[in-house]
Amino acid sequence: REFKACSVPALLRCGGHVRGLVGLRNLGNTCFMNASLQCLLHTEPLAHYCLSGAHRAHIRMDAKLKGRLIEAFADLVCAAYGTNSSSGGGKSAEPSSSSNTASSTSATVISPHQVKALVGCWASAFAGYRQQDAQEFLRYFLDGLHEDSNTIRKPPPYQELRDVPGEGDTQTAERWWQYYRSRHDSFITELFTGQLRSHVVCCKCKTVSKAFDPFWDLSLNLPSPPPKSGCSLQDCLAKFVEEERLTGSEMFYCQSCKKHREAKKRMTVRRFPEVLVLHLKRFRNRQKIEDEVKIPKRGLNVSILSDNTEASAPLKYDLVGVINHIGGLCGGHYTAECRNCIDSSWYHFDDCRVCKISEAKVAGPSAYVLFYRRASG
Repeated sequence: REFKACSVPALLRCGGHVRGLVGLRNLGNTCFMNASLQCLLHTEPLAHYCLSGAHRAHIRMDAKLKGRLIEAFADLVCAAYGTNSSSGGGKSAEPSSSSNTASSTSATVISPHQVKALVGCWASAFAGYRQQDAQEFLRYFLDGLHEDSNTIRKPPPYQELRDVPGEGDTQTAERWWQYYRSRHDSFITELFTGQLRSHVVCCKCKTVSKAFDPFWDLSLNLPSPPPKSGCSLQDCLAKFVEEERLTGSEMFYCQSCKKHREAKKRMTVRRFPEVLVLHLKRFRNRQKIEDEVKIPKRGLNVSILSDNTEASAPLKYDLVGVINHIGGLCGGHYTAECRNCIDSSWYHFDDCRVCKISEAKVAGPSAYVLFYRRASG
């Protein structure tokens, strides 16, 4: 599917004001969920998918939650943008006490209690009200949305994919990808799923092993120590594709040697998704890394990640959302910054509070998870 510019701005720009600027009520240590949901609410293709009602054609009644999670999320999208509920139910919206001023532009607060309850049914780790990690929540939530709308009703039996002697990377990657798509096919996977290339070489016999697994996000280590000029997102991308030596407990099992061997491993990206989610690994050795990362708002060149050395033009992405984490390892608070798809302005979301911010203030030292959309043109 090609993700062409959708009609959300034309559809929702009515009444002389911008839609989508709603706060989310904190239900008790649920700021991690609220920040994640705000970024998804402002992912334009996903919002349009729910607002148009297209998701209803894909709901799986034989799924664990029988489509209730994606319906609840679609209702949340409709409530956020002030349209009719996608399933005909209530929108759980209530007036906010905040005034409609430059510092607080939210006129409405909506409660994500239905989403919260269903996520707890999908993944028991999120059933209570303990503080959780936003990136971990995001993975489970997207997986739940996918499960509710996966169009593959009878997937083929699981099989372990192995190397085929003489097969080139292009053929191997396509074979792995088609196998994955034969089991997983939804709008969620089309939007967020990419494909990695893992290249491992045994240090003893030089046997090469390759894998082409799907990914929903990329976790990036921050350089340590950081460069004197400061750490940039490009530095983090470069570190992701650095060759890694597998030793000790991480040794590689070589099929030729029939034993665990030291090996060299390198990861690259074979297929890039429409929405690229990047997770900055700020927690290491039970400490939080507070280093600021220079994050481009437009035209992020991700060519350094690609295993396609023959690409004619650089692949670029524009930032559309940020999940921030403020605090330390044992406690903290999550907020979000999102670019509104209607007026293209940036807004800060802190549970119930919403305010407009300048682009220069977006993605500061608290940036934790980044949402990038493939740049057009």
